[in-house]
Amino acid sequence: MSPLDFLEALGHLDDRYVQQAAQYNRKRRKFLRVTGTAAAACLVVFISAAGIRLLPQGQSSSSLSVSQTHDQKEDSSQQTQNTGGVTIPPLEVYLGNDVNAEMVAFFIYQGRCYVQYDTLDEDYGLIGEHLGTAKGLIDEWTPEDGYVDLAGSIGGNFYAVNGYDPDFMLCMKSTSGQLYLFICNNGITLQYGAELYEDWLHLSENYAAVEFETRKSWYNSEHQRYRLTEDSSETIETFIHQLDTAEFIPTNQISLVDGVSSVYEMEIFHLYFQLKDGLTVHLRLYQNGYVRFDGIMDVAVKIPETEWMALLDILENKTDAQKVEVADPADVQLENCLADPELGGFIPQWIPEEMQLNYATVYYQLDSETGKETGTRQIMMDYTSPDNTGQTVSIIICRADETGEFAWLGPVYQGELSVDMITKYLPDFPEQDSFELGVQFGDVIVGLWGWNIDAETILKIFESVSVKNS
Repeated sequence: MSPLDFLEALGHLDDRYVQQAAQYNRKRRKFLRVTGTAAAACLVVFISAAGIRLLPQGQSSSSLSVSQTHDQKEDSSQQTQNTGGVTIPPLEVYLGNDVNAEMVAFFIYQGRCYVQYDTLDEDYGLIGEHLGTAKGLIDEWTPEDGYVDLAGSIGGNFYAVNGYDPDFMLCMKSTSGQLYLFICNNGITLQYGAELYEDWLHLSENYAAVEFETRKSWYNSEHQRYRLTEDSSETIETFIHQLDTAEFIPTNQISLVDGVSSVYEMEIFHLYFQLKDGLTVHLRLYQNGYVRFDGIMDVAVKIPETEWMALLDILENKTDAQKVEVADPADVQLENCLADPELGGFIPQWIPEEMQLNYATVYYQLDSETGKETGTRQIMMDYTSPDNTGQTVSIIICRADETGEFAWLGPVYQGELSVDMITKYLPDFPEQDSFELGVQFGDVIVGLWGWNIDAETILKIFESVSVKNS
C-alpha cells in the first residue's frame, strides 16, 4: 500500500483505536509540532486535533508541550508582528528525546514545506501541471540533513492546483480517487485578510454556498450541518469584506475571555465556504469575533462587533439556514464500488445482516503526468459486527496476475466451494480466531480475511460472488 493509500485508509479508523494508538510512546522521535488545519493523517498515529504545523526555526524545545491531545494544544509558535504584518517563520526539525511526537503528512518542494490541508472526494478538474514526485523518505527517525527538496513524510506525484498559486497550494491524487490538498503555511508574512482570502483563495468571487456547524458537532463528528439561504447573502458578503480588510494578529495574541486558559475553549462555530471549483474554505469562529483559516492556524483576524453579531445571530438561531442531510460516506463508497465497470461485479452480494460496512474503496490506475484514472486496480471493503467487536470480514478484489501492493497475498483456492473444503483448507479453523482465503473467479481473485467467522458464513459469502458471475 502506498503512503497515499495509507493516508486515506487511516481516515476510516474508529476514534477509539486512534485514541489507543496515540497513547503509545516511542523514544527519540523526530518531532513535528501539531497546531493547525483539518484532520490529517500521519505515519505514526492519526492526528485530528487543532491541526498541523512543524516546529519553527529557532524555537526552543523546552517551550513545547507534546503530550497534549486534540484541541487542548496551546499555540506556542514564535510568530512576529510588525508594521509589515505577521511573519510565520520557516520550519526546522530536531531530534527530541522521550517525546510523544507524530509525523504529519507533508513534503518539501523548492525549499517550501507543504502540509496537508484537506481531502476532496474527487479531483474536480483541479489537477494542473505535474511538478514533481515526493520521495516519502522522511520518518520520525530521519536525520536533519534528510529534509531536502522532494523529501517528505508522504510520497507520490504532486501537481499544481488549477486556479491557485503553486507557492501556496499543491495537490496529490490518491489511487482511491481522492485529491489531497497541501498548503505552504510557513515561511510567509500576512498583513491583511485579503492577502489570504482573495489573493490566494479567491473567496469572494468563487464561493457557491456556505455551511456551518457548532463546535460540538465538529468535535464529535455529529455532522449537524446547516446551509445558509440566499436571505443571508448580504450578511455573508459583509463578513467577507471584514475578513479582507482586517489585519492579522498572531494567534497567541488573541485575548482570552474570563475563565478559559486556551483559545480552543473559545471556539464556537465552524464555517465552510463551498467554492465553485470543489474546494472548501474552512474557517473557525471564536468568541469576541476572532476568525482563523483552518489551513493557517498561526494567525487570526478580528471582526468588528456589529458585523460579528449579525453573523452570530444567524448561526445561533439558525435563521436563513436549512439543515444539510449528510449521506453515510460508507454507503456512497459502496455505490461507487458496485458501479465500477471492471471489478464491481465481483463484490459479494451477501454479508451477514448483523455486520455493518465500515468502508468500501476502489483503487485506480493513475497516469503519473496527469493524475487521471486509467483503470481499476483493486476494491477493498471492511465489515464489522457491532454486537461482537471481534467479528470482522475484510474483502479484497483484484486481478489474479497482479503483484505487489494491489495483489491478494494469501492462499488461493480454485475449485468447487464447500464447507469441507474451507475447513480443510484452513486446518486450524475454527480453533484460531483469524482466517484468510482467496477464491479465483476467472482472472479475478476475491479474498476474505477476518476474525471469528465460521466456515458456513465464509462459504455463503463466496457463493454470493459465484452466483452473480456464473
